[in-house]
Amino acid sequence: MEKKIVQRQVADKTRMRIIKAAHKLFAEYGFSGTTTKAIADFAKVNENLIFHHFKNKAELWKQVKAEVIHHIPLEPLDVEPQSLAIFLKSIITQRISLYQQRPDLVRLLQWQRLESKSDQLAADHILAPKNWIAPILHLQKTHKIQAETHAEIIVIWLLTSINAAVFDNIAFLKREKNRQDYIDCLLVGFERALAAA
Repeated sequence: MEKKIVQRQVADKTRMRIIKAAHKLFAEYGFSGTTTKAIADFAKVNENLIFHHFKNKAELWKQVKAEVIHHIPLEPLDVEPQSLAIFLKSIITQRISLYQQRPDLVRLLQWQRLESKSDQLAADHILAPKNWIAPILHLQKTHKIQAETHAEIIVIWLLTSINAAVFDNIAFLKREKNRQDYIDCLLVGFERALAAA
């Protein structure tokens, strides 16, 4: 029994060494620009061990992103928000706050956007924009958002507007007050545009 515990600890350490090496290289060179051989060399492990711990390179990419946000407390999204304002404030502040705390995640996501098959690199975690669909549909069903606008279109619009504040590295938004003004502007604009008549 003790031997299995020791083996598990060794395997966990190896797995974490691979994740840390992949994180460093993915952030610097992107998904396509990083080979599993380079990750193995950087982690000082046999390349076969990567495929022992991870199904493929895309799975490793997802695990790196999961590890980046692992230690940050995140509130699950309310799938039945009481109002559009509560929903908007929740997703906007949580996402921008996360990006401020973890600029390395921003870098990984910027690389991911450049991939031709970026949808295959998208992780299914608490912050995934696909989780916004259920609350949007609820708000439409309860007549708090216009029902005629597709939920997916609303997600794209929200995501693009939120990410622009961080991904485009706009100098104006580096000051806390300006960033808060932008968030407030988003909240007001989305509420006006989406609210049911």
